[in-house]
Amino acid sequence: MRRSWLRALLWAAALLVLLLAGGLWLLVQGVDRGAVMARAAQEVKAATGRDFAVDGRVHLSLWPRLALVAEGVRLGNTPWGSRPDMARIEQLRLDIALAPLLERRVEIGSIEIRGADVLLETNAEGRGNWSFTRPAPAAGATGASRVPRLPSRSRPRSPAPPARSASRWPASRRRTPV
Repeated sequence: MRRSWLRALLWAAALLVLLLAGGLWLLVQGVDRGAVMARAAQEVKAATGRDFAVDGRVHLSLWPRLALVAEGVRLGNTPWGSRPDMARIEQLRLDIALAPLLERRVEIGSIEIRGADVLLETNAEGRGNWSFTRPAPAAGATGASRVPRLPSRSRPRSPAPPARSASRWPASRRRTPV
């Protein structure tokens, strides 16, 4: 009797896992990758003033983390540059956090780049092509820039770590001789 309940429970758990995997697969198949990359190109252009294009395949990866993977990525160079592209990347992987997606926000946990060809150069005035400037707003445009500034996760580092005492107890709990 006890084994039949255990067997039924295991079958139910396996069925639940299969249903969740199937639902996730359907969700991934329903994403319009072309629209995602068009929006990404628009946002990169607004933030940097440079052209951004993906010439290769774009797909979602589920393992080991949810990620958007793009192949054949190009970032445009400055008009005075020696070649049209400042950066050519064979594969760009953007790991996406799952929880914020439920709130219709995209948070990128990490960026992985494979096969990068980056050209860094300076013009006659000494300005580097790695200095990005946003394009001037169009005539008649008002308001702030549409590209939101992302909060920085980096914390200022102290010049030296705080001195540690030999005791494992905090100073407020130590007994001092009277």
